[in-house]
Amino acid sequence: MKTSPRRKTPPKPRIVNIREAAEFLHIDPIRLFMMLRRGEVPGGFKIGLAWRVDLGELEDLKRLLKTNSKRTE
Repeated sequence: MKTSPRRKTPPKPRIVNIREAAEFLHIDPIRLFMMLRRGEVPGGFKIGLAWRVDLGELEDLKRLLKTNSKRTE
């Protein structure tokens, strides 16, 4: 009996608050808050008055922040 290959399910989004996202990015939460307000953070959205961030979307931003910090050194 043949079995069909298993389909890979997409990863579930990991939604976190500003503090947790800032720790992930190694930046100050206030800086992240300002970036969210300016629309510079992929995966950032509001639920009521609280900001939330999808960590899966932050990998590209994390790489960008690393390259920008290396340029300023």
